[in-house]
Amino acid sequence: MVPGGAGHELIEERTVFQQAGWVASRPGAVVRRPGGGQAQSHRERAERRGEAGVRLLPPCVSAATLVVVMNRWKGHVIRHPLWGAVELTFAWHALLLLFAEVILPPLAPSWYPDLGATLVNAVCAAGVWLVLWRWGWLRVSAVAVLGRLHRWWLAAPMLLIACSYAVAGLDGSATVVVSGLVSLLWVGINEEIYSRGLVQQALNPLGPIRAALGVAVLFGTGHIQNFLFFGDPLDDTLWQMLSAGLFGFTCAGLRYAIGSVWPMVLVHGLDDFFQIRSPGSAPDWWQASVLVFQAAYGVWLLRRYGAEGAQSSAEAICSSPSPSSGHSPSPSPDERPGGDSRARA
Repeated sequence: MVPGGAGHELIEERTVFQQAGWVASRPGAVVRRPGGGQAQSHRERAERRGEAGVRLLPPCVSAATLVVVMNRWKGHVIRHPLWGAVELTFAWHALLLLFAEVILPPLAPSWYPDLGATLVNAVCAAGVWLVLWRWGWLRVSAVAVLGRLHRWWLAAPMLLIACSYAVAGLDGSATVVVSGLVSLLWVGINEEIYSRGLVQQALNPLGPIRAALGVAVLFGTGHIQNFLFFGDPLDDTLWQMLSAGLFGFTCAGLRYAIGSVWPMVLVHGLDDFFQIRSPGSAPDWWQASVLVFQAAYGVWLLRRYGAEGAQSSAEAICSSPSPSSGHSPSPSPDERPGGDSRARA
């Protein structure tokens, strides 16, 4: 029943969304209007008859609201890099769990046993890509570039370590092996563009050493989900958190040195694949040696290339507005024909 009784009408209260340049109606607001009178529109007549119901906002409302939220979130991340990195990490894990445990049904057909895992990682990678695009960070985050090709060799030691886990051979049928390879390459894509791309770019204002340490802690800690949600034993999870953290630390140094996440995508995918498909675990002494090497190599990479890589990202982001602006983005140091002398110094 409409409050106010006779002599009052239910009319629309309008809210102006200036950012999107349109007006949306919010039905259901009751405003006193003395004298009754005739309805001003067909919608008012429908509302009085109770036939209009609750009208969903147009799609552009959701889009405009999302644009505003994303722009504000970007500003918050820039002002508070550490908290922003924590928020981005939490959001990524929440999205991963939402699709893996709630939205998608178990998908493991005989012709592709890892279909579910592949879809989850592809969806999460697409989500990170959209955030980077919305914020204008695709290139500065080293995700949409190949970087310094003459330095790709710096990832060779990590690739050799990954291949060492295949010395004992591979376990499983051809279908299982191929399915696992494709799925784990998608894991590499997803985790590298999220961690070494988005999160590391958020932490970049803290400097290369702190950014790499932040990436290592967040990436390693995130693997606690394997114990909390996927049933892995606690001792195995703690070891994985340590190894993943040091792996992430070294990859953070490689990202600064190379200027691209794609060599680490390959290393990451193959490292996971060979360890999972290996018929047995590597000796403890070898795994301990790998951890020591990763820590030392990461420190060397950051001391040698960290300042250059962090400066390139900082300079490029200052000259790259988000896609929402009407201005053409200025070329980043890596996009300029001759490069940038300060970035190469």
